[in-house]
Amino acid sequence: IAVATRDLPGADHMVGRSRAMKEVFKTIGLVARSPATVLITGESGTGKELVARAVHRAGERPDGPVVVVNCAALVETLLESDMFGHERGAFTGALSRQAGKFALARGGTIFLDEIGELSPTVQAKLLRVLQYKEFMPLGSQQVEHTDARILAATNQNLAALVSEGRFREDLYFRLQVVNVHLPPLRERMEDLPELVETLLGRISRDSPRRTIHLAADVLDCLQGYHWPGNVRELENRLMKAVALSTGGTVTRDLFAPDLCPLPDSGPASEEAARSPTELSLADVEREHVLRILRATGWHKGRACDILGVSRPRLRRLIRDHGLEEPGEG
Repeated sequence: IAVATRDLPGADHMVGRSRAMKEVFKTIGLVARSPATVLITGESGTGKELVARAVHRAGERPDGPVVVVNCAALVETLLESDMFGHERGAFTGALSRQAGKFALARGGTIFLDEIGELSPTVQAKLLRVLQYKEFMPLGSQQVEHTDARILAATNQNLAALVSEGRFREDLYFRLQVVNVHLPPLRERMEDLPELVETLLGRISRDSPRRTIHLAADVLDCLQGYHWPGNVRELENRLMKAVALSTGGTVTRDLFAPDLCPLPDSGPASEEAARSPTELSLADVEREHVLRILRATGWHKGRACDILGVSRPRLRRLIRDHGLEEPGEG
């Protein structure tokens, strides 16, 4: 596969020609122009937010805002304030009035991600929004209204949470007017070549190389993996491989052994052919950091993501190993 940046879908578009994805696209087309609440289900990393954005784009108000709320990211008080807003003095640290996400989403769509994580208190308040399209900011006695389209997503079994008493049954039925279920990547492997092409195209937009080639045996390798992290894992693995490549070709030795085991015959690279006694731990670290920096064009942010370190830590590594960015000397 040879991929360039031209004529590729945007970062918020889905791809796939499998029967399962055709059903997803069909359901999106049927529900987009109705006001019905949609519950999007599927494993982590399958692309549930992409479905929400597709529903919004195909809906009656595609030019309106799309406001995302991660229901698992904040403690209860802060989440309630984030969703419904608050008045000055409503709680410690509330120094001024702040509009909530439901207010900001007027004329558009609000997407409630990881909705299975909501506390009973916030579940009750959300039910009222679904029933009456009204809410009350923290510390306020004034009821506000919203006309936002409500979409929700979860990777949990809400029916099971209801039976365990951890999720309100009435809220569950209000949310699941329409259900869009995203299949895991392992159940739609026929989409993998198109996904790889699209993801590499997006990655190339942020890469110094305008065209990326994928070695022929890499696709076989990718198709033999079970992808527990789904499309998100596929994108992350490709991103790291592209950053590690020294040329425009992504080869199987750039992937972790659990994904692409190296052949038993012959060394995988010049580094593998060298005796371990020739390199100290500092030598290996220096070589790896330098390779990542060169592969990313010395883009510190992307290098940090790949190395899994903070910016201060990366600066220390560069200083301690005496690395110099081209043009700085």
